Amino acid sequence: MKKQERGISIIDLMVVVAIVSVLSTLIVTQLATFAVRTENATAVADLRAIAAVQKIMKANWHHYGRSAIGPIPGNCSFGSGNILMGPSSPELNPTILTTTDILGWCRGLEIQLSNDVSFQASTSVYGATYVMQSKHLLGDTIFGMDADSGAILMQRNPIFMYQPIGGSGIPALPVPYEGTIDFSAFWTAM
Repeated sequence: MKKQERGISIIDLMVVVAIVSVLSTLIVTQLATFAVRTENATAVADLRAIAAVQKIMKANWHHYGRSAIGPIPGNCSFGSGNILMGPSSPELNPTILTTTDILGWCRGLEIQLSNDVSFQASTSVYGATYVMQSKHLLGDTIFGMDADSGAILMQRNPIFMYQPIGGSGIPALPVPYEGTIDFSAFWTAM
């Protein structure tokens, strides 16, 4: 007696296609989540680097700096800073932190922002404290830091995707006051 050879049936093929489609959906979802986490980490890294620049400014010139665009030393005033977007071009429009020293001389330091990271730093009236925030355009989280606490705070919301600082739905940077944590209860520590 001859054995009957059997091939793959249409049902077997449909089961394999269904399994492959479910696995590919899971992989694509995880890759998208990983990409958002990576963009958020870039914004945090920029915020930490700029916090180090703020410490240098305070140590050298006794005041913190606000974000500005333009050649160093920039517009030497305190208060609300400009919203900056990376990357910066040192030749055309460098991104800087600007302040004054104790003699009233304008001082500034250039800061580098990663691609698609928006940033803003504001100081108190006399540059005694600062608040700053950063966000990657493709991230879902905005990160903030207050000179008084030094902690990085965050606010995550899916509506933040594709929005820079100052964009629709992005909370405004709070006014810095010395001796207080200036971010609202909607912000949580990292």
